[in-house]
Order: sequence, then C-alpha cells, then structure tokens
Amino acid sequence: MHSEYMKKLSLRQIRMGIEKRIHLILITFLVVEFAFFLNDYLPIPRYEAKATLVMGSMGEDSHPELQANKPDSRENVVNTCIYILNSSLVQDQVTANLKLNMQSKNLSQAVTVRARENTSILEILVTDTDPQMAADIANEYLAVFLKTLDAKTKLHGVKVLEYSAVPTMPVSLYTTRNIILVAAIGLFLGLVFVILLEWKEMYIYSADELAANMTYSLLGLIAAQKEGKQGPDAVSLPGGKRLESLNVLRSNLMNIVCREKLKTIAVVPATKEEHHLSDEIAHRYALTDARVLLIDCDMRKYLVNSRISNKKHTSLFRVLNGELDFGSIVTGKSLDHLISDRQAFNASELLAGHSMKRLMDFVRTRYDVIFLDTPPVSEFTDAAALQPLVDAYVITATEGRVTKRQLQESLQALENVDANIIGIVMSAAE
Repeated sequence: MHSEYMKKLSLRQIRMGIEKRIHLILITFLVVEFAFFLNDYLPIPRYEAKATLVMGSMGEDSHPELQANKPDSRENVVNTCIYILNSSLVQDQVTANLKLNMQSKNLSQAVTVRARENTSILEILVTDTDPQMAADIANEYLAVFLKTLDAKTKLHGVKVLEYSAVPTMPVSLYTTRNIILVAAIGLFLGLVFVILLEWKEMYIYSADELAANMTYSLLGLIAAQKEGKQGPDAVSLPGGKRLESLNVLRSNLMNIVCREKLKTIAVVPATKEEHHLSDEIAHRYALTDARVLLIDCDMRKYLVNSRISNKKHTSLFRVLNGELDFGSIVTGKSLDHLISDRQAFNASELLAGHSMKRLMDFVRTRYDVIFLDTPPVSEFTDAAALQPLVDAYVITATEGRVTKRQLQESLQALENVDANIIGIVMSAAE
C-alpha cells in the first residue's frame, strides 16, 4: 500500500509546497511582467494618433428610414460608419494612397474605430512606431471614408470634427485588461512551476496522511524542539509538547519490546538532514529504570558524540579495534553511551565484523535495551550491515524535510536485507 502512496501528490502537499515556495511564484510573476513590459515598450516606442468624426443631422428626403425621431436611428448610422471604416474598401485605398508596405489585414491591426459613449462622435485611433506615419494614416482614413460615404451611400451630415496632429509622446498599450491578463499568466506559470517541483520531490507534510497510507506503524509524532533548547537535558524539563510526544513514543516502544522480546533497536534517519532522535529516545527510556545503552554507529560524522562531547564516554572505534575492553562500557548508570569519536572510511566493514558481533553478545547480557544510532540507510550501507545483530529498526523522518522517494529508498534498503521494521517516527517541522 505504501508504494502507491509514494506516487500520489495530495492537496495538502500542494498547499504546503506553495507556502514553502511562495518566493518562486513571486519571482515567476515578476519575470513574466517584466518580460511583457520590456518586449512591448522599451525596445520600440509606439505612438497613437487620433482623428474624430461627428454624426450630424440626417436629411429626411435623403434617408427617411434614419430620421432622428426614431430612437435607434443615430445608433444605426454610427454602426454603419464603423462598418465602412473597418471595411477592406477603405483600408485598401488608404494603403494604396500612402504606398504602405503592408496588407489591409495588417493595417486593421494598427487601427481602432470606436464610438464615444452617449455621443455621435467616432474616433479613429492609429498606433505606429513612426508618429508622422500614425497621423498620416489617421487623416487619410478620414479623406477616404468621406469620399466612400458620398459615392456609395445616401448618408449626409457626417463631418470631420478634428484632424490628427503628429503625436509627440509614446503611449502605453497596457490596458487594465492586458495587465490583469499578464498578471494572471505570471501567477499561473508560477503555480505550475511550484506544483511540478513538489510533484518531483513530493515532501511528506502530514504524519496522519502517512499513517493512513503506510503498512508500517507510526510510532510517534515528535513535537518541534523549542528554540534554544537542545539535547536530552532540555526535554527532561517539566511539561512541554515535545516531552509528552517523546513519552508517547517511549510507551509505544516499550509495548513492542515486551511483546516481541526485542533487545537491540537501530534508529535510522531517512535523510542526512534529519535530527538524530536516538539520544532523546534512549534518555527517556532510561527514566523507566531500564538499563539502556546507546551506541553511536555513525562513524562517518559521529553526530551523537557532537551532542555529548562534554561528557566522558567509551569510544566505539577503540573498542572495536581492541584498544579498550568491553567492560569499560558499563558504568552502573541507567544510561551508558558508546560514542563514535573517530571517522572511519571502513565503517560498514567494522560494523559487520567479528568484533562488533562479540560486542553485541557482551552488551545483550548487561542491558535491557540497546539503541544503535546509524547514518541514513538511503545513502550508506551501515544500517543494513547491522541486520544480523539488530532485532528491529525504527526509521525517523521530519515533516516537510523528507521526500516520499527518500523514505521509499530507506524502506526498500532495509526490506532488501529482511530487516524487521517496527515503525516510523515523524518529527514536526521546526
């Protein structure tokens, strides 16, 4: 079931992905807006020339059906004039008279004919990169239109209200509608970009969703660590959500340990960015009067050692190399640490070697529970190499930090060695 879940992108993932990458959406939006303005305005300034016509009174004898006392007569005249101005008859003649190097359909894209609302005025708007050419086309439209009107129709009373002057300032073609349209396109592209990124990575944002779709148990959801509080000493303070969430995890682990008679549990982070929880888990477990040993098996970065470097603990590297005897581990306290204080390039070989087996046989008889902190199994084989010596595995992951693919790779790597995975621990995003 979990393999199908790994391929799905939920609505929550989309929402959280958008919130996390809102800056990418804004960047895409600004880039699209900038490209639009840069492409249409900065390189080639455009000028707009305007000429106007006015519809006068209509002679009753010349055109009785368009008498002014009919409510729609003036509207019909305006619409008729607009149609003629937009016709190829006028456009072709203007193109020929001015010897324009364009076809009439191209000319129509530069010319707009509109009626002023609640008036009898028609405006001819011409846009061109050459201000003189824009004025010449507008005025030529007037001349050709009036000749066509006299020769082809019985309409009278149409007069020139204003000839076009040569425009001196460029105009912006960015109408409110165009600006809104480009803004919508920018936002849409940004959303698509973010959703594609989220689909590619598919981060896990919900422990509940994970629990509902995985075949493995969700052992606990660890609350976020408060800023400025780090390590087991912080979580031992009274109250607090993190403390209570660790106690819930401890109870779940204790039930499984008793039911399945487990002794050794490997705590494996899903990614290298995860905060290692083994130290906190071991600390909480030791408060139940159980004899607990925490072995830091991460001999690549020795992360557990970095948190407890101010304390004296036995070195795993020195024990495995025979520099220290096994008895040096036992201190008589409820919690003992076996730290990794050196980097080892042959870490997998050391963990799978005979010395590690002898060590585990020794500590099994002296501790109730042994936790082994390992590097992420999706990147290193150290955790898998411990399989013959480990009773169970727990995988840790952080909401919004681990992807479905990374979790799948971790599970698959352990499943390949027939590991006993008892569950997953999720940490809330900080």
